[in-house]
Amino acid sequence: MSHLSGNFSHASAGRLTVTLSGTFFQGTARDAGFPSTVNGEGNVLVRAFIGVSGSYHYTEPIDRFAPTATTEVDYPGGNVVWNLGTEEIAHVNPSGGIWNYGIKNLTINAKLVKK
Repeated sequence: MSHLSGNFSHASAGRLTVTLSGTFFQGTARDAGFPSTVNGEGNVLVRAFIGVSGSYHYTEPIDRFAPTATTEVDYPGGNVVWNLGTEEIAHVNPSGGIWNYGIKNLTINAKLVKK
């Protein structure tokens, strides 16, 4: 899983809606040709952030049970540059065997409604 990062900037002020979505996956891998078993389910929590470093606004985290989260913030306009990205905040490893899991198709959508 790769995290997203970028910037948001616009001349107009308004209400900014940030939506984070992704698809959880979990599977097993083979080690030297021997099958692997996974007991239990893994999970990973990822959230999006937007704003100026030190005062970010965050979405609720997404995971295997909640694949979409949204937050709304007031954007000041004036081409102010805000950071936009994702970060992992927690994970649960399945027990036993060799495993892989994560969130694929990670997407951030930022929509500005001008005042």
